[in-house]
Amino acid sequence: GMMAVVAGLLFTIAMLAAPRHGIISKLVQRTLVTLRVAREDLLGLFYRHEELHGADFPTPAEKVVKEAVVGGPVLGRLALRTLVRREEIERQDGGFRLTSRGRDEARQLVRSHRLWEGYLQSHLHLPIDHLHAPAERLEHVTSQAMRDQLAEDVDPQIDPQGKSIPPK
Repeated sequence: GMMAVVAGLLFTIAMLAAPRHGIISKLVQRTLVTLRVAREDLLGLFYRHEELHGADFPTPAEKVVKEAVVGGPVLGRLALRTLVRREEIERQDGGFRLTSRGRDEARQLVRSHRLWEGYLQSHLHLPIDHLHAPAERLEHVTSQAMRDQLAEDVDPQIDPQGKSIPPK
């Protein structure tokens, strides 16, 4: 009786609190990855805004809120605060703009995205309208070595939609 209850209790604690495979640990890890992806998505949004409008025009806050994060407004605000705290973006004139540090990070992300689009089209022969979604996922797990390899495999200047691929 009592041994079974204690064993069950210990098992439950281990299942919840195990450092690697526990439910709480996995939830924390998943949340951290989701937050990182949200931050990176925002950096990409700011970079693309700069490409269209120039660095002198901050991305309006309404645009950030409207287009930003899949995880919802709470995650979006947390990602924005984290980017400001990490000095990758700064608030300016009712919007946000990239700092040089954030621009470097965003450039590599957009470079990854566009290189993946080129790779997916040239190697998997996906139609242009099917390139964005997989590239959007792959950009978040692409290392510098992978970017270098992709640049060797595809035209490192222009993506399939005709957009220039940011330099290394």
